[in-house]
Amino acid sequence: MEAGRVTLSIVLATLLALSTLVAPTTAQVTDDPKQPSIDNATMYVWGTQDLGNCWTHFDSNDTATHEEGFGMKEFSQGSQVNVDYQCRLQDSLKEDMHLDPNGTIAFQLGFSTWSGDCEDDGNDSACMDLKITLSKGSLDVATRQFPAVSTSGDDEQILWDIPVDNNTVKWSFNGEDPIFRIQYSKPGYNGLECAIPGQDCSGEFKMYYSNNQEGMKVDVKFPIINVSDVIDPNEEVASGSGDSGLPGFGLIAGLGALAMAAVLVSNKPEE
Repeated sequence: MEAGRVTLSIVLATLLALSTLVAPTTAQVTDDPKQPSIDNATMYVWGTQDLGNCWTHFDSNDTATHEEGFGMKEFSQGSQVNVDYQCRLQDSLKEDMHLDPNGTIAFQLGFSTWSGDCEDDGNDSACMDLKITLSKGSLDVATRQFPAVSTSGDDEQILWDIPVDNNTVKWSFNGEDPIFRIQYSKPGYNGLECAIPGQDCSGEFKMYYSNNQEGMKVDVKFPIINVSDVIDPNEEVASGSGDSGLPGFGLIAGLGALAMAAVLVSNKPEE
C-alpha cells in the first residue's frame, strides 16, 4: 500500500513538472519597451544631427537622438541635393511580429527640402522626387514617391498607409526586421539672386525625428495582433492525426495514464 502511494506521488509530480515545460510559453519581449507587441505597436524614428545614422524602435523615449529633433544634410550652392539612407530597427526583432491581415501600416514622417526642381521634360535621370521604400529584411514590400513635396524649405508632413498583404502579414525575428529607405535627388537652386554677394543659396535636406519641436508627427504604426489570433479557431484537426493542436498533449495524456495506473496500484488490497 505504502509503495503504491509513493509511486503515485512521484508520477503526479513528474506530470506537473513536464506539463509546465511543454505548455506554450508567453511572449517575453513585453518587458522590453524597444520591442513590438500588441500593446506597443508604434515604431518611433531617431537619428543624428547630420543624418549619418537613423534608427528606429518601439520606445517613445531615446536620449541618444539629436536633441533638436531633426537630422540635416547641407549642399553647396548649385550642387545636387542628393540623399539615400536607411532607418533600421535598433535591436533586431526577438520574436515574430504578426499583423492583422485586414489592417494598415501607417507612416507619418516629416521633411523639409531646399533645392531646385526637376526639368519638366522628364529627361533628367539624376532627378528623383522624395521616395520611401519599406523593406522586410532584404525584401522590398512597398514603395512610393511624393512629387508634391515642396523644394522651398517648407515643412512637409508625409502620410502613407500601406495595406497589409501576404508579404507583410508576418515579420520573422530571423532577419525580417522592418527597414525603410529614404531617397531624394534634385539639382541645387541657382537662381539669379544667387549672384548677389552674401545670398545663401546652399541646398538642404532635413528629416524630422520623433522628438521634434515643430509638431511634426513622426512614427510608424503596425496593426499587431497576438499569434493566437492568426490561427482559425474553427479549423478542425485532420482526421486520424491524433493531434490535439496543443504542444506536448500526447506526452501529458501518457503521463495521465501512468498516474491512473498508480492510483489503481495504491488501491489494490494486499494479499
